[in-house]
Amino acid sequence: MKISRIGTLSLKLLLLAICVTPSVYAGDELKPLAGTKPLENVPADLAMDVVDRVDRFLLRETEHAPAQRERFWRRDYSSPEKYSASVEPNRNRLRRIIGIVDERLPFEDLERVATVRDPAVVAENEWLTIYEVRWPVFPGVFAEGLWLEPKGKIVAHVVCLPDASQLPETFAGVRTRGLEQKSAALALRLAE
Repeated sequence: MKISRIGTLSLKLLLLAICVTPSVYAGDELKPLAGTKPLENVPADLAMDVVDRVDRFLLRETEHAPAQRERFWRRDYSSPEKYSASVEPNRNRLRRIIGIVDERLPFEDLERVATVRDPAVVAENEWLTIYEVRWPVFPGVFAEGLWLEPKGKIVAHVVCLPDASQLPETFAGVRTRGLEQKSAALALRLAE
C-alpha cells in the first residue's frame, strides 16, 4: 500500500503530537508512558519548528519532481491521437486523485438561467453577450457558469476557469449587470 505525501506528512504530525504528550497523569505526579521519555532540547516555538521542517521537505520534493516526472509519463508525440492515448493513464489517475470518478450526465446544450425578474443576459456590449447558464452533472445536480458568446465570427472555443478566490463575474468582467474593462477580466478579453 502506497502512502501519499500528504498522508506521510499527516502521519509525521500525528507521531509528533504523540511524542509531545508522552506523559499520563498518575496521582500527583506525571509519569512517562512505557517506552517513552520526555522531550529534551525542545525549540522555543515547536509549532514554528514543525512548519519550517515541513516547508523544507516540500521545497526539496518540489525541486526533485522534474527529474522524477519522466518515470510516470510515457508520452507518444507521433500524432495527437497517440499522444492523447499515451497520457490517458495519467489523466485517469488525476481524475481519481481529485475525485472526478462518477459518470457525468450527457447533455445536448447549455440551459440559460432566467427568471421574470432576472433575465439570462447578465451583460452585453458591441462584441459579445454574457449569459448565466447551467448544465446537468448528476441526477438532481447542476453546474452553473457564465457563457460569453461573441457576436462576430467565432475563431476558437475556450473554457476559462477563475482561481478559487476569484468570482466568475470578475473573471468575465461583469459588474452588477454591466461590463467593465479590467486586466483581471481574462475571459472577457479572450471573447472580445
